[in-house]
Amino acid sequence: MSQPVCAPEPEAREPIRPSTSAQHLRRHCECRIIEAPVERIAQITRDGDIPLLSIQTGDTDKLNLVAKPHDGRRQYVVVTSTNSEVINFSTYNTITTCQLMQLAYPLGKIQVEEVRAELCFWLPKLCSPPSARNAARSLTEVYRNAYAVIVADPDILQTPRDKALEELRTHLPTLYRSQPQLAIVRRIKLAADGGLIDVQAALMRSRNSQRISGSNEVQQQQEVGGPEKATTEEQERLDPGD
Repeated sequence: MSQPVCAPEPEAREPIRPSTSAQHLRRHCECRIIEAPVERIAQITRDGDIPLLSIQTGDTDKLNLVAKPHDGRRQYVVVTSTNSEVINFSTYNTITTCQLMQLAYPLGKIQVEEVRAELCFWLPKLCSPPSARNAARSLTEVYRNAYAVIVADPDILQTPRDKALEELRTHLPTLYRSQPQLAIVRRIKLAADGGLIDVQAALMRSRNSQRISGSNEVQQQQEVGGPEKATTEEQERLDPGD
């Protein structure tokens, strides 16, 4: 069982009202705004556990969010952005159906191909009850217990995979500075162009490729320089007096 997440001090609580200004993927989209179960999230937080969310469908096939405690056993991913201050998937406690559907694809892919069990997610603005926004939370525990971190910027999601990785590479220093917890996660995945890129593996392949390319260039230079050196030595042997 992981160490409990710090819960806020008891206080007189106002009724929790979800925000209703979640962003859509496209302009003029009028899909349904989904409210996170804020009362349940607040209760899990008060109990000292990590509140997780699961995507479920009701009788009408509409997507809904169900809050569950981590309990030290549930698998989940952290959803983040290259800009930790502006995670465009939601404002506090609400998310649009179009955003949730786009998020559901990478979650489902990891669930089916890797975890093979229920997979929840933790997104800061959805999983922070209004009464706990300013409370000291153990983000280290949230990231350490996560199966993976998904970097899912709306802009990068529409970018071809090869260009998406290059775009992420330019953001990595800032990303690590703003979210130092990334240094302890086991897996970082980039959601791009309808798929998932294993960031650590891709960067390792890139470094290895650059290393091999550099070695080949050195070898080619040595091979080119070899005959010239031999010719010089041969000339010195023929004209020892010069």
